[in-house]
Amino acid sequence: MSTDPARARHFVISISRIFAVLMVVAGLMVLRDVIDLPDWAGYALIGFGLADFFVVPLLLSRRWSSGGK
Repeated sequence: MSTDPARARHFVISISRIFAVLMVVAGLMVLRDVIDLPDWAGYALIGFGLADFFVVPLLLSRRWSSGGK
């Protein structure tokens, strides 16, 4: 059974985005005092989550592109 690399790469990008959304939600929960952490931790989670959601898939797709840059 052969595996398709495009399918595996799509799965990795999708999982990355799901974890990014979970980080943003956790950050919002910290800021709403549902999770007992300092506010700076909530802002950090939101910032890292947004960066992960928008930047990491772009970097991965550029790295895996067949263009060879």
